[in-house]
Amino acid sequence: MRKSSDPGQMTLLDLISPQTRTCERCGGTILPPTIGGVPRGTCHCGPQLVPVVKSEPKECCKKVIGAYERDYPHAERAKAFGVASVNRGSRVALFCGACTARLEFAGTWIREGGL
Repeated sequence: MRKSSDPGQMTLLDLISPQTRTCERCGGTILPPTIGGVPRGTCHCGPQLVPVVKSEPKECCKKVIGAYERDYPHAERAKAFGVASVNRGSRVALFCGACTARLEFAGTWIREGGL
């Protein structure tokens, strides 16, 4: 899409600030919808979701982390690779079934969402 030479003309991309063009939860892109209203971009979280609360892992989460580090022989190598990567999708992420939280290793374990 080319912008007109008229400096006063706005496009749909001008309506979205650059800070909100990436989803904080999944890191996907958020583009303005098409004229028919179809959502575009790589984020499929949806606008109905509430912001994700990040916190320290609970006791049930620590059991999941302990089992991962004990049973997976390359856990330390995988965690180091994920921290060094720019892509958030390369980080080690676990799911705690007891509290339905997502656990992600980004230098330290972070608990996202859950009950």
